[in-house]
Amino acid sequence: MRLKPRRIVSIVALVCAAVALAVMPGACAKGDSVDVEEAPCPNEVIVKDFEGPVHMVMGIGFGGLAALDIALDRPELFTTAASLSGPVDLSLQLAQIKARLDDFDNWPERPSRAEYLQFLRDLFAAFGNPCSINPDSKFYAPTGGSAIDPFNEDGTISAITFEDESGFDVDFLLALDENGNGVRDAGEPVLCQLGEPFDDTDGDGIRDENEAFDDFGLDGVDGTGDTGEGNGEYDLNPRVANWLAHDPATRVANGELNTNSLFLGALYLEAGAEDFWDFQPQADALIGKIGEIYAEADAPPRPTKGYCTQLETGVYDGFIGDAPYPRRQVFFEEKSVSLSWPGQDDPDDDHLGDEATRAARFSHALSFVSARAANGYFGDLKDESAALLESDRFDAPSVADGARLNFKVYLPAGYYDTNARFKTYPILFVLLDQGQSLSDIPELIEAQGTLASRSLAQQVILVAVRGERRGDFGGYSFFADQAADEAGGDYRALILDDLLHYLESRYRVVIRDTIIDVDDEDDDE
Repeated sequence: MRLKPRRIVSIVALVCAAVALAVMPGACAKGDSVDVEEAPCPNEVIVKDFEGPVHMVMGIGFGGLAALDIALDRPELFTTAASLSGPVDLSLQLAQIKARLDDFDNWPERPSRAEYLQFLRDLFAAFGNPCSINPDSKFYAPTGGSAIDPFNEDGTISAITFEDESGFDVDFLLALDENGNGVRDAGEPVLCQLGEPFDDTDGDGIRDENEAFDDFGLDGVDGTGDTGEGNGEYDLNPRVANWLAHDPATRVANGELNTNSLFLGALYLEAGAEDFWDFQPQADALIGKIGEIYAEADAPPRPTKGYCTQLETGVYDGFIGDAPYPRRQVFFEEKSVSLSWPGQDDPDDDHLGDEATRAARFSHALSFVSARAANGYFGDLKDESAALLESDRFDAPSVADGARLNFKVYLPAGYYDTNARFKTYPILFVLLDQGQSLSDIPELIEAQGTLASRSLAQQVILVAVRGERRGDFGGYSFFADQAADEAGGDYRALILDDLLHYLESRYRVVIRDTIIDVDDEDDDE
């Protein structure tokens, strides 16, 4: 068993969890000896007359940002969300971007320069360009002149867009053409004006309230009279505000987290310990913020029977058990969890892990979201019941006239059984990573089917959706309504309006259009 909590957790609780996983149905209650016969913590919660959300959303890779953002934005639709190896703290992401651009010629080997620049291009199109201000575009860098900057205080050096050494056309950033040859040469600064200069005393790249700043405006040069100069406040590029409006960490810090319930609003965060996108520190930072909020909240009363989750966070640095597809319940006692998985030895690893790792990751995430969705159906199935994987498509009016969205639909075992013809199911949306195709998720489908067949995950209609943009602009949409007019398309509306309504009309989907404030004291009824 490779369960290694990095925070202090009761050893008795861990031993109890391990026994509960290993010897179903007999196990121990928290604090009891291992030989006490008692039902383990169940993987379902039953609440009478529950009218809250039933759907779940999971994002793989870059889709993880959208999964958490959508769930926090629409709590009446989604009870829980999971991010697998995705960016979840955009303040840290912006700080990382600034650090990379400041040292533009010395990037790590992985991801490649072209991959990282494509990542920036997609982010800037989805949420707006935070590095410069162009009144004519929310994406493209302004062209045709100079840019005032601490590297160019008098504005005499031309600022140009450029082609990177990787061949990538960088039309959303400016470089100072110090030698005037019309191209960016090694050593010439790449500009990114996220905000006014400040003393980064803790070295995290983020300006804290107690860190002094120069009130010089966004160009960082005194006496130019630019935006924000001399107003006595620390100013950020106005485009940054849109990033933070969709940032899970910022939204959590601003109070958009359910602390009144032990299962509504649960978040699952996960990333590889050596992931070359460096998303693990973001997961650690977000789970830390969630933990602070939970600690300050009035914890709901723990039910005397029924559900075992507590208003706490869990930090795990490995999988529970060695089998990729668990043969027993994966037990997480805490409401929200962060899990890191070991790095890969394969230098060609795509940051999602090998086949066995992906299976284990999906199994843990699926177990988590199933156990935190109320009134799930774990039902008894006939031996001949079969799950089905279908390809579907529909018109997507929120993106572009005549655009067609292709997606995969996994229908649970027994969906077409005669005795299940009136049964409805929640949706588990799976938002795919950049470059993932609908044929790249066999481990996810197998994990859901295996867990559901063993009553370790509830029956759901799993819907996998790609995140690419339609049209000539291309790239990855982050499932956001694009800030850049050039990118076009309301990709969040595509999920929450077009696709959801289509699924409700085409499949037997549980429809919930209201949310109630659930009191967990009812959980033991």
